Amino acid sequence: MGSGVTPPGDPERLVQASMVFARAMLEHLAGCAAEVGLPKQQAYALHLLAHHPQLSMSALGDLLGTDPSTVSGLVDRLEARGLIERHSASDDRRVKMLTMTELGRDVDSQVDALLRVRPTGCGALSDTEQDTLADLLERAVRPA
Repeated sequence: MGSGVTPPGDPERLVQASMVFARAMLEHLAGCAAEVGLPKQQAYALHLLAHHPQLSMSALGDLLGTDPSTVSGLVDRLEARGLIERHSASDDRRVKMLTMTELGRDVDSQVDALLRVRPTGCGALSDTEQDTLADLLERAVRPA
């Protein structure tokens, strides 16, 4: 296609645009997390715990897509800062459950408030266009 026109439904264009958008969102998260003194991985883990109040360490690892040793280090750092607590599951003491502390909830709320400021890359979109994009992204990742 020498004309430079992209055909409708071009999967290459979708993948490329999605990756650029994902990178912009990760950079936005990193900037917001840095404003409250957290690396983006810790801020994301807090975000996940805010939406899953009783989460096992292995479930957190699954959500983060990372291995158990990485989760252990991440949890150690969050616990040392007083942002989360680790305790044994009531039905199996070998399973470690994670909960946010009040301080953890406060820090997560601060990051969440910063994230809600129009992220870089979305400034050119109107509120209606942002809503449409959110609807499309939700639909795109919804299980079939």
